[in-house]
This record gives sequence, C-alpha cells and structure tokens, in this order.
Amino acid sequence: MFESDQPVPLGDAKPVVGTFICINLAWTSHDFSRSRFLISDESQLRRVLALGAENLSWIPAKSRCHPVKVSAEPAPPEPAAPQPTPPTPPTLPAPDRERLERDRLARAERQWAKSAVQVREAFLMLRDNPKQGGVLVRGLTEDIAKSVGESDKLLYLITQSSEIEQHHGLNCMMLSVFLATKLQLPEQAIAQVAQAALAHDVGKTMIPQWVVQTASRKKPEEMLYREHCRRGVEALRLSEAFSEAVIAAVEDHHERLDGSGYPAGKKGEQIGLVARIIAVVDTYDELRAPESPQVEPLSADEAMRRLWRDQESKLDARIVTAFVKMLGVYPPGTFVGLSDGSCGLVVAPGNDSLRPRVMIYERERTAEEASIVDLDERPDLSVAGVVDPEHLSPELLRVFNPRALAAYSFAASAKQKD
Repeated sequence: MFESDQPVPLGDAKPVVGTFICINLAWTSHDFSRSRFLISDESQLRRVLALGAENLSWIPAKSRCHPVKVSAEPAPPEPAAPQPTPPTPPTLPAPDRERLERDRLARAERQWAKSAVQVREAFLMLRDNPKQGGVLVRGLTEDIAKSVGESDKLLYLITQSSEIEQHHGLNCMMLSVFLATKLQLPEQAIAQVAQAALAHDVGKTMIPQWVVQTASRKKPEEMLYREHCRRGVEALRLSEAFSEAVIAAVEDHHERLDGSGYPAGKKGEQIGLVARIIAVVDTYDELRAPESPQVEPLSADEAMRRLWRDQESKLDARIVTAFVKMLGVYPPGTFVGLSDGSCGLVVAPGNDSLRPRVMIYERERTAEEASIVDLDERPDLSVAGVVDPEHLSPELLRVFNPRALAAYSFAASAKQKD
C-alpha cells in the first residue's frame, strides 16, 4: 500500500470540505457513524473541528482537498484572503432528492435479487458438485467484497415476502462485509469474511429441513442439527476453493468466548477473528428472522439490545460495538416517529448515528411510492423515538409489512455521484 493511503497527522493544518478525515477516538466519543469519511459539507466540517486537531488525521489519497495550513503567528493587520474550497453542489429540490433515494433503493433491490439467484445456484452446486460450486461461491463473494470496497457504499434494508434457502447466508455476507470494512480489515481478510459468511450454513442443506426448523429439539435432533458445521467444512474442503482460514471460520461460527458454543467448546483466543465476526452477524440475523416459523422474530432494536447483552460473555465486545455503530442507534427495520408527527421505517443508516434514512408513511402512497428522507439533509426533522409495531395502524402495517423478511443490499452513498 502506498504511503499516501495511510493516515497522516494534521500537524499545523486543519481539514476542509473535501478532506478524507480519520477520527482517532473511541466510537463512544463522537456522534459520527464512521471514524473515516470524506467531509462533505460545512456542517460536518464544524462538527469534525470541534473534536480537536489532536484527535484527527487524514488520508491524502482519498482526499479531494488538502488541509489548510494554520499559521502560529499573530494575525496580520489586513485580513487574509479566504482559502478556496470546492463548490458545494446545489441542493436538489425535495421531489428530486426523494426520486434519487428511491432510485438508490431500487438499485439495491435489483442487486439483492441478482445475488439471490446466484447464491441459490452456487449452494446447490456446492452440495452436488463441490468443485464447481466452490468456484461459484468464491466468484460471487469476491464480486460483492470488491464492489463494497471500491467506494463509499450505503447499506440498505429491503424486504422480501417469501423465504429462500439462501436468504440467511446472503444477509450474513452483506452485513459481514460492511462490518469487516468498518473494522478496517485488509482486503484479503474482507474476502475471507465474505466467503465464510455466505457459506457458513451450507451444511444445513445436507440435513433434514424439519430438523433445522424445529423450535425445541430433543437431544438426538440437536446433535444432528449441530452436524451442519462438520458437513459444511467437508463440502468446502472437497471444493478445494477455500483457504484454511475460511474453513476454520465455517467450523467455528457457533463457538462462544465463554466456551458455551459448539462443536468443540472453544474459548477466547482459540476462536479466529473471521468466526467472531460471523458469530455476531449470524446471531443478529437469526433473532430478526428465526429458522423456525414457531419462533417470533424480534424487532431490529430488540435484536440489537439482545446482541449487546450477549457481548458481555459470549460475543466479542469490540465487534459488537462496531456492528452497533455501523447500523446506528436506529438500525434498519426500526419503526420511528419523527419530530413533525409522521411515522416511518428506517431503511439505511446515516452519516450521523442519530439521523438515519427513513421511508415515510403517507396514506396516499404505497411502499413503492413512499418518500425516503435522509435526515442528514433535513435539519428541521429528527427522530422523536422508536415506535412499537403493535401500536401502528393496520393501514401502515399493510404498507410496510414488518413481518416480511428483512434483507440487506447496497447502493452508492447519497454523498457520492451516481
């Protein structure tokens, strides 16, 4: 990696709009959803500067503008000419902003539908012809990991009304790749995360589905269910397409830090980083979409609270913290009330963890026509609080269908040129 790709101290300079900034503080010490990002406007710049230059660095290769030197000498009698900054793009009218958000969501939905077909084919091939299936799985995960890593992508929630066998694997891959990027892992590690996350449950296609979908398994059934780890490992080894690091993560994704997991009861550092990442994402998605139809799915905020509780002993606290920060205070799938009295569904995190993108309920519009508001661009609006789905009107529930399966895909960030 070139030196210019590495964070550089600001020294006696200060960032400007267009500087790619790095915040060198714990995530709890600032209100941004990411610690590394391109400063996109003056409001964001003011919030960055308030953190103090000693807590900041910047990446030249990703910046559009270099920081401005700050002189330590007393100010001259005559005011200095203002430093030029790149022109701020004109603010689009509200209807155009809504259309752009709808277009991004539509692209995310198309990306998910395309990936779902490819994953189904790859899983069937991995079970019946491991070598060909392994090539398909690797190719798909490499495409996804590369696409997310190429530029600033935004994670979107989409909803699907029907189950597919590979739904969970595809969700885990999308979420895990974003999480690995949030953790600033190198490209090779992100590729391993993508492969292991997609294939972590492939062994479940090799055991009876009634066992997988049973809510309360008896001991023989539970022993058979736990076989999916070993059978998945066997399939990946037969494919000869995956590294030992990927295979180990598939084997260990049900291990827990306190030794309560399976299949080997590993503890602490015996569990690799990739397996720890998948454990967090797998747990969250299972809470949101349980395998058994008899188990009631948790809402997004309830699932996040459960995940936070489990980090105390079972899950890696650093990874859980990064995951919570990635999805924001109001994770996608959360129903929220806004300060103007309207209600909506969070469909994507925002740059500010308190200001997500929200699909607004409007009586005269369907979900396909509903406005999507980026609260980052609406200083007049804020989240007033989380709304329990049980308290929503039947009409709103019909439009947003909270019982539909939640799926995750990606599209270009709103701050990025389409």
